[in-house]
Amino acid sequence: MDNRYFITEVHVPAGTRTLERSLAAIAREYTDCVMSEAALKRLKARIELDQVELCRKNGRLKAVPVRLELNETRAYCLPTFNIGQVGVFLRRVKGELI
Repeated sequence: MDNRYFITEVHVPAGTRTLERSLAAIAREYTDCVMSEAALKRLKARIELDQVELCRKNGRLKAVPVRLELNETRAYCLPTFNIGQVGVFLRRVKGELI
């Protein structure tokens, strides 16, 4: 079964760039949602495409790195999803009870 993750929060620190705030708004739509690994990868791709489009429309904006790391090979490693300085906080779903 594909691992599932819960987006608990999108943290936008003070001093973030306009582009980062715009991209954080996209991720914020999925707060309190359970997503599969594939869905998170699609969200990352959507954010990257939107970033390219925003930078194309406004030449003053500078692209920021978008990083998604779900590899949890060690017990203390948490999944990370960053949009520049913006942190998208994820929790791995251990199980499902219905």
